[in-house]
Amino acid sequence: MTYKTCLFLTVCISLLYCNNSKTNNDMTKIEGTIGEYIVNASHDNFENGSFAIYDAVTIVIAKPYEQKDKELTILLAKEEGNYSIWKQKGKIVSFEINPIFLEKRSTIFEGALDDIQIK
Repeated sequence: MTYKTCLFLTVCISLLYCNNSKTNNDMTKIEGTIGEYIVNASHDNFENGSFAIYDAVTIVIAKPYEQKDKELTILLAKEEGNYSIWKQKGKIVSFEINPIFLEKRSTIFEGALDDIQIK
């Protein structure tokens, strides 16, 4: 199995886990500063010949304290317009996420985030 296939399967399983109502009770509130927006940051190639391209944005976490200064890359499933919240460099963003996604990963998909807000 290739790295890309493993990544794709991990994301699919993660999204299924995150959307499970039994796991959503233990969400963690994250607050951080929006950094760089990266066009065409990642891609997936599928066996049927199709592909997906993802833009990305970096976030430097401020809260919670145990995650402070960790850089998180969020992959975006669609192309963002000029006025997207993700293109507001320097703004504070907050969202909820299942803490399992933060344990060993520094890159996550936007679909794992809930209640996204710009402050």
